[in-house]
Amino acid sequence: MQASGGLDLFGLADTATDRRKFVERLDERAVAEEGRRCGLSEIDGQTLNSTLRRGWYWGSEEFKEALMQQLDGRKAADGGLPESAPYKGEGQLGDHREREAERIFDAGVRHFGLKNSQRATFASMPRGDLRNVAIAWMLWRKTSMRQKWIADRLALRSAANVSQRVRLFDRTSEKDLGREIVAWKGRQNEY
Repeated sequence: MQASGGLDLFGLADTATDRRKFVERLDERAVAEEGRRCGLSEIDGQTLNSTLRRGWYWGSEEFKEALMQQLDGRKAADGGLPESAPYKGEGQLGDHREREAERIFDAGVRHFGLKNSQRATFASMPRGDLRNVAIAWMLWRKTSMRQKWIADRLALRSAANVSQRVRLFDRTSEKDLGREIVAWKGRQNEY
């Protein structure tokens, strides 16, 4: 079928403007048919961009403008939008989880008979010593502390290293661990 013949059926000429009108008409029909088939209820005064299927807000154009003004008011000095904090409610929740982590950490230091809980104590441990990894494992299982915090506290270099060492430790059979470490793992129900 020729384009001009099809456009003639709808009373349109073969021009860029009329072709655009034809495509818009087809889009409107597709949306209307899809909406009816899906049970979409149209709300007066709403555009396609104000629906949740196609846009980022639900409401009238006035509501959209109000949202845009709020976003403009929150823009940072560099012109971008502010970034969200990694965790909401860091205040009390952060205090509680850090206290709990410190309690487990101190229990690990006492369990393994370490001189003190300073980073230097853990940094001076020989490579392959699993006592710091055992404490990291317990912290990982029983708290929501970030792995970076655990790495800094136990001299395990980086969060990625904590992740890798804890996973390996978790998979290690108890017969390959020392009696002292197996006893520490057995205490996990205390925390």
